[in-house]
Amino acid sequence: MNLFDPICSIGHADFNNLIFNEKNTERYSSKSIESKSLFLFHLKSLDNHFRFIRRANEDDVFLVFNNISLFICTFLFKKIRCSFIVHNNYDFGTKSFFHSFIYSVICKKVSLIYLENRLHKKANELFHHKHSYVVKHPIINIQTERKLIQDKIFVSGRNLDKKDLIKVCRIEKNHAVYCNKKFEGISEVNLESGFINDFDKLLNECEKIYIIGNYNSRASGVLYRALSLTNVEIVFSNRGYLNEIIKYVSDFENKPKLSLIKL
Repeated sequence: MNLFDPICSIGHADFNNLIFNEKNTERYSSKSIESKSLFLFHLKSLDNHFRFIRRANEDDVFLVFNNISLFICTFLFKKIRCSFIVHNNYDFGTKSFFHSFIYSVICKKVSLIYLENRLHKKANELFHHKHSYVVKHPIINIQTERKLIQDKIFVSGRNLDKKDLIKVCRIEKNHAVYCNKKFEGISEVNLESGFINDFDKLLNECEKIYIIGNYNSRASGVLYRALSLTNVEIVFSNRGYLNEIIKYVSDFENKPKLSLIKL
């Protein structure tokens, strides 16, 4: 098996390393894209996808892909034999008619790998895959020395509504609430929001982590870091997502505390 990464996003580095170490991998090939121009980014992405697909065999896997690049490649190759791991691609595929059309063509022409059962099921109902299956998202172990600070709460900023963040701040009024997304117009005194320098260190210090954004069409990367921590409560607002993770951790020796909040 060969692994390919045609984009090299910094956020996927830990995920890529885990897949590389867990699988019987012969080679890992990657190409980074350094361009602030959206046009040049997509042009370089297409070039990287094309070069890797041309080399790929049936057992090979793309660790990430760009919807537009892969869409164009489905017309440049008579048959694409390798498989592609879905990250936020399905989410983008639901944003508009244009993106939906692109993703529907991808689903009918290539093999896709989903990281959660619920996403695989929903995407297949909507786009009717030619071939797809599920590989469980690996746990990204960030726990070193767990320095639990009981007044620290983290809220994942991905797809998060401002009103929901305000509700959490008020529910956790006696705790310091951290969010990795900057919101304007929030005056809650217990909130610190914006870029977090040492993200894993902060998660190690939190007693509670909220995964309450809109994850109907994507997985939470923060969640699979949080699941490596001991003595932490992970709070969901989506019952379907909570139910999937309950099954996911069913054979864990030290199960995390999982809970549901109504917002």
